Amino acid sequence: MVTPGSVASLPPACVPTRTGSSLLERRHDFPGGVAPQPSLPNAPEGSRPFLDEGTGDDLPYPWNRIQAEGIGSGKGGEPMRRLVVLAWLTAMIVFPAHAQAQSPTVVHGGGTGTFGRDLDGNGDVEASQFGMGVTILGNGSARGHFLCLMAGRSDIGPFPVMSVSGPTTAGFLAADSTVTFSGIATVNLGNGQIFRGIPFQVTVSRGGPGVGTLRLTVVGVFDGGPGDTTVGNGNYDLPTETVTSGQIAIG
Repeated sequence: MVTPGSVASLPPACVPTRTGSSLLERRHDFPGGVAPQPSLPNAPEGSRPFLDEGTGDDLPYPWNRIQAEGIGSGKGGEPMRRLVVLAWLTAMIVFPAHAQAQSPTVVHGGGTGTFGRDLDGNGDVEASQFGMGVTILGNGSARGHFLCLMAGRSDIGPFPVMSVSGPTTAGFLAADSTVTFSGIATVNLGNGQIFRGIPFQVTVSRGGPGVGTLRLTVVGVFDGGPGDTTVGNGNYDLPTETVTSGQIAIG
């Protein structure tokens, strides 16, 4: 007899399978053709471990298919159908993380953006070119790459080139549908100075020209640089850019 609350003690013949003997055949492994009916450990209040009526059409595949093939009828069929449903309910309790896993968030796109104002006093409105392809997993980790380039017509301050490029390591989707991700970058100033292992953080919102936005923070360096929005915190917090060409997609 199965001890209440002990899923591990279920006989192998109780486990649904797509290969080998059918469940209908395996019911004969039990005395009298009736499978034992273990209790459901820690069942939610108000739940029904057994279905005493109905056709089973409201059950997830393949449970409705099991009854359609005859396992829910005939001698010993109803106890076995109940046992199959019980096994599924037990799995949802034992493995809740798998049942409720958050889907990955994918951020991708590229184009140009504008800061909308002159950050360094040279009379030009600063801008950048950007590209990203990032997948954020349900556990908060991320994989992908980010690049932001300010050079030529979009240079900033005293630097002929400033590029921030590197892999992403973490991120999250916020309630306002923006996405923030972070990683470790190589920062190239185009004058022979290259800084490696520099943390960065980016917050983006979806959309094309005039709609999508991008905000980059380079952590631990360049505090007080041209356009820094929070001087004194040790970081280079660039203002929010608005997409002028291309797009940012979040899905």
